[in-house]
Amino acid sequence: MDHLINSLKDFSFFKELNDKELMEALNIASYELKSYTNDEIIAFEGSPCTQLGLIFHGNINISKIYPSGRTVSITTLTKGNVFGEVILFSNHSIYPSTVIASTDCSVLFFEKNKFLFMCDHFPKVYKTLLQAFSDRILLLNQKITNLSLKSIRQKIIHYLFQCYKVQQSKYIDLHLNRSEWADLIGVPRPSLSRELINMKEDGLIDFDKKTIQLLDLTILEDALFK
Repeated sequence: MDHLINSLKDFSFFKELNDKELMEALNIASYELKSYTNDEIIAFEGSPCTQLGLIFHGNINISKIYPSGRTVSITTLTKGNVFGEVILFSNHSIYPSTVIASTDCSVLFFEKNKFLFMCDHFPKVYKTLLQAFSDRILLLNQKITNLSLKSIRQKIIHYLFQCYKVQQSKYIDLHLNRSEWADLIGVPRPSLSRELINMKEDGLIDFDKKTIQLLDLTILEDALFK
């Protein structure tokens, strides 16, 4: 139980609960810890979503599997991430994609009604749940904006401008690796790397492994609206 409580501290839902509250929360909620092997299906597209999943160990992949057998990866979730929370509380609680273990992993599942009952006892969990919903909506808006942009260069500039507004600096500290960045803006990783090199050669940016320098904001903005 102590290991379970210590692990729960990695999840945003429970970050405001102390050890005693976490113990009581687990006693109230109906939970199940399941283990999966690499490539094992956790949930099929179209199946009912009745539980909230918290990734305790390993990685999972959210994918679309087409009738031909072709699989397209949508996103990868890692330890500390949660899945199913938006679907679970919608009027259509059906998985829109297939959830697959991309490594050996373990997932802690909470049944919906028991989880809500637990939230009634600990309103602080409701607060973090709403924050999670808000973050998902913002991410969805980001992806919709990316879809409206025509080129990879525009997608990159749009993301860099967002970082510039937050960090208030022309030196952008990247908190994502290239693969995560490519997934976020919806482009292949090699295409992202190639376009960054092109932008550097065009004198728009300079970069090293973790930092990108915006060299000319006016020219970058012009490129965004071409």
